[in-house]
Amino acid sequence: MKLARYNKAVSLAMAAVLVFGGYSPSWADHNIKAVRYSDRALSEALMCKEHTLAPTPVSAPVYSLRRDEAGNLSLNKPDHLQQEDRNTEAMLAFLSHSVDNDAGEGPLKDYLRRAIGGNDFDNCRISGLWEYGGKFYTLYLDKRSPLPQMRVLVFSGMRDEAGEGGSDKVKIELADGSLILVQAVGIYEGLNTLPDFIKFKATESFMMVQEVSRAVLNGENAEAAIEMLFTGAGFQGARPGVFALIVNELLSEYGRETTDKGSVKRFLDTVKTNAVEFSVNADLSRAVQLLAGQALTIISWMDRGMSVPSSIRVSSEKEDMVRNDKRGAGMLSAETVRPEIAEVKDEGAPGFYWRGTEGIKKLGSNIPEGLVYSPERFDASRGNMVMYLMDHGFLPVPGGLRAETEKGGISTIHETFFLNDRLPGSYQSTSTGPGHYQGMKLDVKNITEGEGIQFNVRYDTEGNMAEIIAQRLSPGDWAFALPGHVDYVVNLGGLRFNDVSIELDPEDARVFSPNFKFTSLNLTLVGEAVAEKGKTAPYLAALAEGKVYLVKNLAGAPDIKWVKAPRGYDEMVTLTMIYSNLKDGSALESFVEGLKAGYRLSAESGLEPAAMEALFPEKVVPEKKPAGPSLGKMPVLKDYLGKAAGYDAALLGDSGDRDILIRVPVEAVEAIGVKGLRDYLKALQGTSKGHLELFSVDSIGEVSSDEYDRLGLRKEDLPEALRAGSRTRANTVTLLPVLKGEDFTARGREDGDWHLGGMSPKDTIVSPIGLNYDRTGFARGVHFGLLLTEIAKNRCGEEDELVRAVYEEYKDFCLSMGVRSFTLKPGDLVNIALEGINGIARSLKALIDSLPIVPVNMEELIDAYEHARKTLIAA
Repeated sequence: MKLARYNKAVSLAMAAVLVFGGYSPSWADHNIKAVRYSDRALSEALMCKEHTLAPTPVSAPVYSLRRDEAGNLSLNKPDHLQQEDRNTEAMLAFLSHSVDNDAGEGPLKDYLRRAIGGNDFDNCRISGLWEYGGKFYTLYLDKRSPLPQMRVLVFSGMRDEAGEGGSDKVKIELADGSLILVQAVGIYEGLNTLPDFIKFKATESFMMVQEVSRAVLNGENAEAAIEMLFTGAGFQGARPGVFALIVNELLSEYGRETTDKGSVKRFLDTVKTNAVEFSVNADLSRAVQLLAGQALTIISWMDRGMSVPSSIRVSSEKEDMVRNDKRGAGMLSAETVRPEIAEVKDEGAPGFYWRGTEGIKKLGSNIPEGLVYSPERFDASRGNMVMYLMDHGFLPVPGGLRAETEKGGISTIHETFFLNDRLPGSYQSTSTGPGHYQGMKLDVKNITEGEGIQFNVRYDTEGNMAEIIAQRLSPGDWAFALPGHVDYVVNLGGLRFNDVSIELDPEDARVFSPNFKFTSLNLTLVGEAVAEKGKTAPYLAALAEGKVYLVKNLAGAPDIKWVKAPRGYDEMVTLTMIYSNLKDGSALESFVEGLKAGYRLSAESGLEPAAMEALFPEKVVPEKKPAGPSLGKMPVLKDYLGKAAGYDAALLGDSGDRDILIRVPVEAVEAIGVKGLRDYLKALQGTSKGHLELFSVDSIGEVSSDEYDRLGLRKEDLPEALRAGSRTRANTVTLLPVLKGEDFTARGREDGDWHLGGMSPKDTIVSPIGLNYDRTGFARGVHFGLLLTEIAKNRCGEEDELVRAVYEEYKDFCLSMGVRSFTLKPGDLVNIALEGINGIARSLKALIDSLPIVPVNMEELIDAYEHARKTLIAA
């Protein structure tokens, strides 16, 4: 049977080994600043990997410290060094013995513990040793919470010195806060200042950090950088930790003149938007959005020249970041927040308080169906989206306002940033929801970025809307959340603002809200009415085809009274500037007086005519529906899946020569999306020779009938040849979700270690599909698995025409999809189809490394599977 072929595309191949360097400081330089990384997992990975020394400019001997299966450490060194002088041998033996063992002991560690003081060195390790040009190098890792630090210590040969009792020992000194061993010749801290002849055998995670950050900083193709991030082994295996490292690398370099600042912001902005729909893991999706959002907040502070620490960084480690039990993870490294702003756990207290995020749930019932153009996308991603984040107290409370802040007279300063502009699969813009009752408080807002609308809704004591005041928001504008009103904000694109909340007395409150009665009774009655009936925002906004539509969400809502921005401040004067200079109570009083005057000027200037027509949701139906985020690979994928389905139909249809079982893990169906996959699975079941079995990777055997019903599939009676005991690699394919870069050689030899639902890899073709971002990989995995059953049935060798054809087709497809490192060989196909467990494991690793994973949005997913389904049925 002739296989479909594809034209080769230019490969995006990347170097497999990363060389650090370019900068080689003086040997005597002990004052190099540390570059610190906030991901402990990466430090651990680097520490545990074998590190090598590059053979430049001469072939250099390599030492490595290894731990055997029993946990014993040994030093591995070249044979020709066995005759080295006595001192060198003694040093190597000493350091080998000194690397912390399971008991955490060793003479070097003991000495360093005493030298540093206390137990600070308990979390440090020495992980490798090299010799180069008469000097020795070792990698020192400080894993102390919260930010691990990596150093390379450089020292020359052991010097004979008489110690106590006349014995020789290694002299250890401390200089400029650094650890120096014997004749100190230099210390290199961080990743970018290592000598250019040191080369690491980098982990996938470490390579990704360098590749992605370098591409972004140099202003290269943002799409390529984003594809590297979402589809690479490092991100998929390490979860948000790798992205946190990339973010911190970008932040470290952002201030340099050579950095393409626009590229950095575009990359972060695109990542946070794409993560909403690309992720099949809501927690991971939200973490990536929040990391990108906090990074953009830090950058905004830098761009505004604010007095915030340039060293502030993000963190993916829960124990290291700002967080609290109520608001969850804040993704900012607590240690790098300004020292004089201690993190606090109580809202309103002086200090940095992580106020948290809001998702779509905050909107409650304020999501009109008429604005949702793709229910599939909305349902698939509604739990992922972060609408906005809130950082409170990011500037110090002025000394004279501390008492007033503690009693609630004025809040700390707040930062609110809308990460996403539109709900997934909907025209509706994000917003703060139905709003909250202000009581006696005036919120003073200063818009720093983006566009929006400030709404103030006044209710009567019966809960009826009496008045709606609205103001268009643009950068530099000031706006108020008025006392006695319900305040909410609609985002029209990239909205960011600062605000403080001030408790007013009735006289001042009446200046801002002259139509509200500020009596205790009226305040209480209106508050109770709002709590009961104020759950609907009267107006929403829709964004479509570059236009803004004001959407009337409540038929009986009053018409809007539009007002202009309050006057009185030059656009270059910001709230952060004013807040930092409120030194005492009198300064606060003067500030309020200025706000009152500015509000009067705005009101006297007349109302601004309606800026937008108020529509009902059903009227917002543009001709072209906006597309979701995509990396542009769908045409290639769709073509491949369509041709593959045609071949699969011929193999599984009436002309097929055997019954074939396709075993599907329910975890993969749920991750990809039942709606997008169900019809394709039914089409497979509808073929003459194709059969389907569902299993769970965490259980043994087939799932229950209830699971089939839940997924909308039918449980079928299998023919005798496909029942347990009769299955072979010639008639059974098992799809298995894996992480990119996963190593099957570590799975062990027991069948249960493979998570195949109780089957042995010797009795089924194992066809891996990506666990993350590989939604179209299901059909690809089925097709590739079926091809391998043909190789197994015919017992082909790697030179057979079928093997070469299958290999060339798959290789061409992977290269067309931009796979950077295609390591699969024709022999690997034979191994998976015919070899024992060891051969299968080795070749599966190569296959997983070459998986062409590309994120797609829900609409493209459904379209791709519908195309494959029709091809399958038609053939």
